[in-house]
Amino acid sequence: MIMNMIYLYHQIKHVRYKKMNRVVSILMNRDGITEAEAKEMVQDTRDAIQEAIAFGDYDLVDDIIAGDLGLEPDYVMDIIW
Repeated sequence: MIMNMIYLYHQIKHVRYKKMNRVVSILMNRDGITEAEAKEMVQDTRDAIQEAIAFGDYDLVDDIIAGDLGLEPDYVMDIIW
């Protein structure tokens, strides 16, 4: 049972890393920035999204993604998960 939970945890962690890398890769290729800069942008955007959600301002999430990263709201799960 514990081994299954550990395995599941690592699978979820891998999926999250892979999705984060997709957004990071887009930013690096499009904007010509380093991986560290792209990761920082994604983290800052994630923080802003989580703050908006905490205050119940769900409509602001799309604006945050577009304004901070220049991406469509389709990437919201890639950013926050």
